Amino acid sequence: PSSRSRTVTIAEDSEERGPSKPRLKRGITQKVVTSSSKGNALGSDGDKDDNIALLTEAQTHANSFVGYLENVDALADALSIVRIQEGETIMAQGETGTWVGILLRGTLDVIVGGKAVFTIMPGNFVGEMILWTGGVRQATVVAGGEGVIATILVSELNELAQSNPALASKLLQSTAAQSCRSVIRTKVMK
Repeated sequence: PSSRSRTVTIAEDSEERGPSKPRLKRGITQKVVTSSSKGNALGSDGDKDDNIALLTEAQTHANSFVGYLENVDALADALSIVRIQEGETIMAQGETGTWVGILLRGTLDVIVGGKAVFTIMPGNFVGEMILWTGGVRQATVVAGGEGVIATILVSELNELAQSNPALASKLLQSTAAQSCRSVIRTKVMK
């Protein structure tokens, strides 16, 4: 079976650095493989069954990514698996956002204006605010250790809405709920 490959740029360098600002790596890219037909390898280090297991496992301790067990096969077809390394900047505040994801393993530190504001745990969405605030990232997100993220380009989310409207609607509802909690948490922390 054939599969198509895509390189996704998930962070760019920032010229704005100082002692309190994280050093962003230049041009971080991850090669991810997505399925062109059912059963093809999705993750660069695994197959579809491995990715289904990751998506299922993430739901066992999730706050936001829950109730998708019946859709896990469709999710595995729609999402790309990206492995991340400790200290890797996966998105930078102010950059154009083109994807959203679900943290499957590891932790992510969210930094706004050079200040760490909270940690994302497995089973939560990553970069979901881009769906509601427009094209610019509102925070920098750095991997706290090795981890795995399931990603989808915003343009592919639109395609998913055409092919599986119920699943896309559920994803949007879940991301909206998490975004509301994030906004409330940020306001409480101020």
